[in-house]
Amino acid sequence: MKGERCQNSFCQFGSCPAPCGVEAVHQPACGQMGGTARDRRSGREEENGRQESDAPHLEDAGDYARAGSLPEIASLVELASIGSITREKALLSADSERIGEILQEAEEYRSKPEEGTTPEMLLDWSDSMRSLRVYTEEAPYLYRQNERLDGAAGLVLLQEEEWLRTGHLKEIYAEWLNRDPGDDSREREIQERLMNRWKGHLVNLLHSLQGAPLTVALVSGRLKDYRKLKGDAELDIDMLRDIQLEALFRAAQSCQMQRIDCSLELLVPYPEDGEAFHRIHDFIDRVGEETLCHQRRSLRYRVGAMLDWDVRETAAAEIARFADFIVINGKHEGAWLMEYLVSEEERGKVLSAGIPYSVLEELVYSIRRTKPAIRICLSGAVKPSDLAYVYRLGLNAVSTVPSELPGVRLAAAQWELLERQHEQRRRSAQGRT
Repeated sequence: MKGERCQNSFCQFGSCPAPCGVEAVHQPACGQMGGTARDRRSGREEENGRQESDAPHLEDAGDYARAGSLPEIASLVELASIGSITREKALLSADSERIGEILQEAEEYRSKPEEGTTPEMLLDWSDSMRSLRVYTEEAPYLYRQNERLDGAAGLVLLQEEEWLRTGHLKEIYAEWLNRDPGDDSREREIQERLMNRWKGHLVNLLHSLQGAPLTVALVSGRLKDYRKLKGDAELDIDMLRDIQLEALFRAAQSCQMQRIDCSLELLVPYPEDGEAFHRIHDFIDRVGEETLCHQRRSLRYRVGAMLDWDVRETAAAEIARFADFIVINGKHEGAWLMEYLVSEEERGKVLSAGIPYSVLEELVYSIRRTKPAIRICLSGAVKPSDLAYVYRLGLNAVSTVPSELPGVRLAAAQWELLERQHEQRRRSAQGRT
């Protein structure tokens, strides 16, 4: 498809939210820090111990966390709206574990589609009172393709080949998998059909996001489908990435022509090192130039890296030096085994996906020491119970499944409000001494 792009008709045109939350692109790397992982950890034990003992917990809001039904949430919102209580107190008084169920229950009482429900109002307040970005994963491929998912900071698509295999393009995708490499005209026809259908779907997603970021991982080649390919496996994966990128760029171009804001972020999947990241980054830029020609500069996109949680720390640091942002995949197979491979002391500090906190701590530390202000997002069905580790690590964003989205949004706001209250009390105590 590369050789025909310019000839076709498309070418007409910390424990608390720390300063590391500031986004930076291509920030210069800072100096290296020596010492082994064990040395670094032991050197931080005293400081981390103080942070953990002093840090707030959601249990600290015991007097608040009472509202666990729709009438109670409605009362909180009404009291905050008339000024009887603050919005902060209303948020701290809501049950983050039940807010998702309450949100669904409130849908039955919505009189007009455009009217907001009281749980939605409460969640909107939570969005304005936290710095942690909460993204949703994969959801619009399943439903509500013409609507924006309320409350999500953006959409993260990490398993495009899985969707191709099971989504509404699966027939064309199956044709592409089983094509005859010797029939050039038929192969080009299938590629063009796959690209156009993929582009149309991405246009719908960009419309529904209304300017919120669409973060897409390039196909990774990890699925068993690729074993069926008749040609060279690496070449075919590169070809599918080429089709995917052209569909993405043409979808973004179409939105621009309709004066619709779009924000595009691309993920290089699981690069082995900085050189591998550079190679795919150059490939992305080359496809962009060939697809958009002179309009390439009018479309801005960011290129990040998707890393497994057990990636080598040295490789992660090297990749972070050149990446615009990092997404850590928390759903890697075998994560549950790590709970049995760490020490008994660390076994109690495990995220819901089974990843030990100590492993993530070292990974994030290696990335931050290379580029302190880089945006790091933890993906993989993050739950409210994981937020203690998320804030302790100083992550900037999380992504989760739609069913967990309301709870994570509310719980994250509660964490930050409690942290502010804790800081105010600490400063007051210092002022009295």
